[in-house]
Amino acid sequence: LKLTLIEDRVSTKTLKTDGKNLWFNPEYVATLSKYQLVGVMAHEVLHCANGHPWRREHRDAKLWNEACDMAINPIVIDAGMQLPEGALDGSAYKGMSAEEIYSHLLQEQQNQPPQQQQSQGGGSQSQDDAGQEQAQDDFGCGEGVDCEDTAMPEAQAEWSAAVLNAAKQAQAMGRLPAGMERLVQEIKNPAQD
Repeated sequence: LKLTLIEDRVSTKTLKTDGKNLWFNPEYVATLSKYQLVGVMAHEVLHCANGHPWRREHRDAKLWNEACDMAINPIVIDAGMQLPEGALDGSAYKGMSAEEIYSHLLQEQQNQPPQQQQSQGGGSQSQDDAGQEQAQDDFGCGEGVDCEDTAMPEAQAEWSAAVLNAAKQAQAMGRLPAGMERLVQEIKNPAQD
């Protein structure tokens, strides 16, 4: 996984990553089936592989996280993995980059009446009536970690190299899913905002 696993019952509700660490709440993880756990782990790794912790720039953190989830969840599902109940459905945005999805979500948010914008907390989804988390807080730092250190160019370069290497091996075996092919192309030809 290239990530250091850190148990965090205090500041992590589900799982989150900064590209070097993977914080997890063991109480949340215990509620998942083994198939959902595989899907959630793939979800977090895809955030790193896609460079999501480093690409946020000036964007709203919660809306960026939602856009990133919608970009990668279809890849996880298309690979035959499961996500927990309440995971954001990104099928409407399949094949789009997180930046493109963010623009769409921001536009939708700006077109909503002010009262509805406020209740949505700036575009992030909150808990539903059953208390189930609909959008995971995938980025951030655990307790005692300086979040200013998360924009690590060397970590991003390591992830890009790892993805290209894995893609090369998968292509040699004829097993590179379409979502991963797009990721490889994005690494080779980064999008300009």
